[in-house]
Amino acid sequence: MAETRNDKVIVLQKLDSADNDVRVVFYSLRGGKMILNARGAKKITSKLSAHLEPYNLTELMIIESKHGATIGSAVSRQVFANLKSDWEKLHAAGRVFFWFNKFIKAGEPDRVLFFGLLDCLTILNAIKAPAVYYQWLADIFLFKLLAHLGYQPSLSTCNRCHQPFGQTLVYFSATAGGLVCFYCSRLIGGQAGPDRLVIKSETRAQLALILKTKFVDIIKIAKVRPGIARDLRILLDFWLSSALS
Repeated sequence: MAETRNDKVIVLQKLDSADNDVRVVFYSLRGGKMILNARGAKKITSKLSAHLEPYNLTELMIIESKHGATIGSAVSRQVFANLKSDWEKLHAAGRVFFWFNKFIKAGEPDRVLFFGLLDCLTILNAIKAPAVYYQWLADIFLFKLLAHLGYQPSLSTCNRCHQPFGQTLVYFSATAGGLVCFYCSRLIGGQAGPDRLVIKSETRAQLALILKTKFVDIIKIAKVRPGIARDLRILLDFWLSSALS
């Protein structure tokens, strides 16, 4: 006999499926990441489709049977209309969802991740700012996501020799798996290149502030400085690639 349960979800992605069905990727409060089938959602008359759009916060009724789980009903609780009507906001949110989807495994619920993702959508939906600010917020969320998942590097000591950083240059090294001092970077070989990135002291200080501050509070205390924002984006790209390798 089929059983039903309710769950709050954030819609991550819609996937093509056979016939008139749609497969939808969610991150749910109680179940974590899941992929469910929405029967008939491609039909013009479907009552489900509008509630299963990416970026929606939706209340689901999930039907569990011996054939698997399917969506029984869906009601949108927040559609983030301002975000969806602004291409720059959508671009920032899309970057967040792309990497979130890559890193998060199915069936591992985490309230911190759920409400963190919801906070990110809520802030992007509410604010009005230059495009660089939206991208900066997306990068901050991804830094905090990586740290929460256990990829946070030490910002005060070398990941290779474990000595405190002095006044010498500091590098991010994918090979070493974090920040390394100038001397260890020479042992790894060569100058800054595809595997290593010079990290300025100002960039480290900003990153330290980001990692120790709640996401919803960062916009109150951290200011966007284009040079540092650019350096943080480069560091984040190195860090994301290193974490996935």
